Amino acid sequence: MTTRPHMGFARMVATVLCCLAPWASGVWAQTSGASSDSVTYNLPFPHDNADPYNPTEFPGGVSLQWPSNFNYGVVYNPVTGMYEVQQTIGDTLLFRPSSMFSLDEYLDYNIEGNLSEFWNELQEEEDAADKAFAPKLEIDSELFEMIFGSNEIEIKPQGTAEITLGYTWNNTENPRIPERQRRAGAVNFDQRIQLNIGGSIGDKIELGTQFNTESLFDFENQMNIGFQGEEDDILKNIEAGNINMPLNSSLIVGSQSLFGVKLETQWGRLYNTTVFSQQKGERSEIEVEGGAQTQEFDIRADDYEANRHYFLSQYFVDQYDVAMRSLPVPNSGAMINRIEVYVVNTQANTQDVRNVVAFTDLGEHPDYVSTNLPLGSLTDNTSVFDGALLEPATEATPNRAPSNFNNDLFRSLTLDEGVMNFTGANVAISQSTLGSSLKQGVHYERVGNARKLSPSEFTFNSRLGFISLRQSLNNAEVLAVAYEYTLDGETYQVGTLSQDGYAAPGSLILKMLKSSVTQVKLDNGDQAPLWRVMMKNVYSMGAFGVSNEDFRLDVWYNDPNSG
Repeated sequence: MTTRPHMGFARMVATVLCCLAPWASGVWAQTSGASSDSVTYNLPFPHDNADPYNPTEFPGGVSLQWPSNFNYGVVYNPVTGMYEVQQTIGDTLLFRPSSMFSLDEYLDYNIEGNLSEFWNELQEEEDAADKAFAPKLEIDSELFEMIFGSNEIEIKPQGTAEITLGYTWNNTENPRIPERQRRAGAVNFDQRIQLNIGGSIGDKIELGTQFNTESLFDFENQMNIGFQGEEDDILKNIEAGNINMPLNSSLIVGSQSLFGVKLETQWGRLYNTTVFSQQKGERSEIEVEGGAQTQEFDIRADDYEANRHYFLSQYFVDQYDVAMRSLPVPNSGAMINRIEVYVVNTQANTQDVRNVVAFTDLGEHPDYVSTNLPLGSLTDNTSVFDGALLEPATEATPNRAPSNFNNDLFRSLTLDEGVMNFTGANVAISQSTLGSSLKQGVHYERVGNARKLSPSEFTFNSRLGFISLRQSLNNAEVLAVAYEYTLDGETYQVGTLSQDGYAAPGSLILKMLKSSVTQVKLDNGDQAPLWRVMMKNVYSMGAFGVSNEDFRLDVWYNDPNSG
């Protein structure tokens, strides 16, 4: 006995009424025997299933499922030679009288049911295909089918995409910060995409793409398109995208991590493989001895660390070679005691910020002043502060050492209220005696809310007079300093230190080491002072923890005159 799914309870009630209908009709006939006309009744719950012998085959609608003990089956009766369709409750209780089929009737009934079930399955598959995200596309073209082997295009995308969009608004209630800089907003946009695309064009082209925004390496994102030819085709295989070219040889090593086009052809008994690609990886050999890595490096003269190391003055530039002749102890009589370093506030910090006005020639000896400035206007003033200066402004320091009193810039700037109030600095400078000669970005910079670097963000050599930043500056950033040092028993200062009583929001007068404009030469053709103070002799080997054991450094110089 075979069983099939069950139907709702309401249809079971309808079946019971159907079984009782002949008995009810007989009772009515006995009661109204005097009437010669027969009475026809329509059952209130007619059976409208596609299979009247198995009501559970098509439950449909909102009817309840048939009870679990309802069974349906077909049994062959060898005595009568008939097939009996039985509907029972449990194992023995007949739910309704059995239906009889001859062999031919049962075969017709069974074939009809199988065909109906077959067509229903096909309809369900077609409905599911129509609802798919990427159904197959059929191209009605004989040329397309001849080239690609089939007229179907199938794309199967899989993956997830998550996009986050937000906006951050900051409002800082700090009266020391200019009004426009108190409010800042930024758009936050983040995306996480993990996408795999597979597909085919006909029977000859296969597509494959793998993309993940959170991949650690670029080579993890793959894209490949492949064309597979027939056995008798000259063009056997075409690959485009991420390819490789393995070689069955120990003499010549094949290439991996290639991005390009790979062609495989056959000309009779000649097999040819051609690759047009870009190498997206590299091959390297590492030698390790005693737990340490031995590696060769090659550095060109122009591979120095730019915008990171600076001399504090042109005086220290000239003294550098002299002091380094007596290594390991530099021959320098200078000792820097205090130093403050300021840069453009790109991090929107509110701590340790000051308004600064920085000058290229501040504290420079007349021999080092920019050659495109009138030197006489900087050195012909003999006035001094009221007891504030230790020496006259016209007396330059010995040995051309930097000092605020080497020229008149410091005196004239600190006496100008427009410059010291910062807001009117540009107007005050333009109206000064050097106003027509001083150019912003070349001779001076005005920076609001400049950030003072912490001691962990830079280092300085107190004997040789240079600083090294932990991070290189961008070309448009400004670098300025103020420092105090001792030379031959005398103390000198360049610029104004914040510790000396110059309160905010007033200006600090600083020595500029880098401006927002990179200038190699002045407009008169001479070397720019800012380009000269930037150190161009510091190189990075790309390693740390270097041991002096087995360390070898060869310096090669090619004389352009002798070759």
